[in-house]
Amino acid sequence: MLRIARIVSQILFFCIFIVLLYGFNNQQHVQKLQTEIFLQINPLVSLLTSLASRQVITVLLPGAVVVTVVTILLGRVFCGWICPLGAAVDFSDRYIIGKARHVARRPHIYIQRLKYVLLIALIVLSMFGMIFPFFMDPISIITRITTIVIDPALNYLGISSVNTWKAVNNLFANEKQGFQIAQVVATGSMAACITFVMVFIGGFWDKRFWCQYVCPTGAFLGLLSRIPVLRRKVNTDTCNSCHACATRQCPVRAISHDDVKVTNSAECIVCGVCSQNKRDCTTFTFGYGKEVPPGAPVLARRHFVTGILAGVVAPSILKGSGSDHISQVQPVRPPGSIPEAEFLTRCIGCGECMKVCPNHALQPCGFIDGMMKLNTPKLVPSVGYCEPSCTACTNVCPTVAIRPVEQEDKPFTKIGTAIVNKDHCLAWRGEIRCMICKKHCPYQAITEEEIECGETTLSGPTVNKDLCTGCGACEKYCAAGSNPAIKIYIQGERRISDGPVISDKKKARIKKERDEILRAE
Repeated sequence: MLRIARIVSQILFFCIFIVLLYGFNNQQHVQKLQTEIFLQINPLVSLLTSLASRQVITVLLPGAVVVTVVTILLGRVFCGWICPLGAAVDFSDRYIIGKARHVARRPHIYIQRLKYVLLIALIVLSMFGMIFPFFMDPISIITRITTIVIDPALNYLGISSVNTWKAVNNLFANEKQGFQIAQVVATGSMAACITFVMVFIGGFWDKRFWCQYVCPTGAFLGLLSRIPVLRRKVNTDTCNSCHACATRQCPVRAISHDDVKVTNSAECIVCGVCSQNKRDCTTFTFGYGKEVPPGAPVLARRHFVTGILAGVVAPSILKGSGSDHISQVQPVRPPGSIPEAEFLTRCIGCGECMKVCPNHALQPCGFIDGMMKLNTPKLVPSVGYCEPSCTACTNVCPTVAIRPVEQEDKPFTKIGTAIVNKDHCLAWRGEIRCMICKKHCPYQAITEEEIECGETTLSGPTVNKDLCTGCGACEKYCAAGSNPAIKIYIQGERRISDGPVISDKKKARIKKERDEILRAE
């Protein structure tokens, strides 16, 4: 009965996750529904982001407190009953990998302690003001995989999720922008593809490979669930010590091979598989009991030392990677992003902002941008530009790395500045009379300028840096092709942690100047 209830729970929560991810991610509804609610219930995310940013992220507290209390009382039910990634892994292990997995390939149970070492390393890393969201949170991982890997793959194969979800969408809105599938930026997708392989291919070696050996969230919840009220109990009258529960049934190897009456509560996900024995020798009951105390993770001093050393060494490795040697161009962040140093202590790389972007202008940072920025969002105008009327990404960030931006403030939210390369511009080189960037600029920030060059007169685009917001429309439609002559850079970006991004006085001046340009045209 417990196993059936757990399967029903997994299906229910997975469906809720998918509906929130797809069904309500258009511009109209992200402002009214908490589509990011799943991303705000992980207590480890709350802990690490608060440590790294040196302040309590209040929006994460309610969900984190609830999950913490439930875990202390009932054990790792979040992993076994709620987590969408866990449900996907269970499905893959059973129906996709199935008999291809062989018990002889099982890693030694000692390797389960790896996730605790990774947890310690992440905590130490956060104390240095850094987080590494590559594998920190299972909800972020499955959101990222869905957004960056699965959707583009389906699009490539011609299987569009637009048609699949059209009926659902029509129940709530007439617009379809939330159902378009993002294009792939190869460098940004590679990290998500690696995560995808790590999570699911591990099933060839063991059930719930990721959950058993890698997941830091599982390790954290395991430490919280060492003495749960709900626990496994073995009926000594019917148990014949066949060890079937320990060797074949338990997907996370929580049952001791030496004594099947002992259960490692830090590993048990309360799945109820062991309670399906024909002899009815195993049940899950409330109460501490007196027969056999629950087992707990055996962590030696070397595990703590290894985790601490990894956390101490990691900052120099992460900071010294990628951008310091390859890309010198800093990524343009979404509107409403807080200052970069603080942004990197909060962004968990979930991909929710990329998912809701109607023009798919937001794409994940790749290895070329540096390990510290991996999977965080950046504007890629070659894919799409920042829609002037859209504030979707500012309403779904679970950690408020991107602050909410009001509709009326969006035209004044500056994320960068367009800069013209006159040596590359077709107009300034005198090849053609081109002002296509001016035509597509929604903020009247580009004007035509004429310069006398001897006997000839050259004309080309000039950018008013005060009026430009860095939306990227000019770069998107530049006639120079794959290497645009006008590009968006972070110069002039306005990013603050609190308060208005622009004063009312400056807003009025910019609005007046834009109106004058419109009247003159």
